[in-house]
Amino acid sequence: MEELYFAGGCLWGVQEFMKTLPGVVSTEAGRANGSTYNTSGEYDGYAECVCTQFDPTAVSVEQLMDYFFEIIDPYSVNKQGEDVGEKYRTGIYSKNPKHLALVTCYLQAREDAGKVAIEVLPLSNYVKSDDEHQDRLTLHPNDYCHIPKNILYKYKMSKRIRYKKTDIQGVGLILFQGFKVSRFQGFKVSRFQGFVRLVNQFFGDKRAIFCQ
Repeated sequence: MEELYFAGGCLWGVQEFMKTLPGVVSTEAGRANGSTYNTSGEYDGYAECVCTQFDPTAVSVEQLMDYFFEIIDPYSVNKQGEDVGEKYRTGIYSKNPKHLALVTCYLQAREDAGKVAIEVLPLSNYVKSDDEHQDRLTLHPNDYCHIPKNILYKYKMSKRIRYKKTDIQGVGLILFQGFKVSRFQGFKVSRFQGFVRLVNQFFGDKRAIFCQ
């Protein structure tokens, strides 16, 4: 698994959106690139961010950037929606230089690259936000969010069970809503198809699919 840190205004909405994306395994609300290592005290230059752990075999950095652009105004400086201030600046941070290179190439390839106000920097400091900010909108869905709900939950139902054939030896991986459930070897295709049918019957919808 790999990690990218997304800053795009109030972290409540950013976390609620990022956690629904295909290939995202987990999220955590936090503070990026401040100068202290705790959440007490005065503002220290941090950007509100969401630590996003993802499976690079299921979603690419470029795809995550496509999703991210759906919830931000890329031209805005220190402001997203009604949230104004330096801590609400837009940025992408990572400890992995490859991530930063991919994000930079992605932004430079855009026709509006000269107007985009997104900082791309190595992650020099990260502090987890207090518990009251973790999964805030999941726990308190009526709280404030700068992202319209039709976008916020656009991908919520798109995370599905997938069987992935990883090599010629028949090793497979089952993911449920982005989380690894089990790793199998030597199972017949019919076993996976039967599993998918059972899940669909349980949920009463077409949430489960079978992929080769």
